[in-house]
Amino acid sequence: PQYLISEIFLPAENEREFNEMEQGAMRLLQEMQRGAPFPMVARQFSAAPSAAAGGDIGWIASTELMPELQPIAERLQQGQVSLPVRTPSGCVYIIAMRDRRAGGAPGS
Repeated sequence: PQYLISEIFLPAENEREFNEMEQGAMRLLQEMQRGAPFPMVARQFSAAPSAAAGGDIGWIASTELMPELQPIAERLQQGQVSLPVRTPSGCVYIIAMRDRRAGGAPGS
């Protein structure tokens, strides 16, 4: 499968920063639940290169996602936003599922 995803990336280099980023991510989710558009939040807070595009990373194959994000993306329905996800490197991601489609066979 392929996903049309937007992301918010919050970097952390140690446990204290991770805790701060996780708390910040929860505040960002609360802002979005109150109506703040994901692209606006991503532009303002994400540290990813995609921030300039409102977090839009375009269509991506499930196999191209970080392993920690693959099961999250599988469960998200169109229009849903994930809870914060911590990666082994300690960074925090929030992803928004904008659309999904069946992918082609590998190598096609």
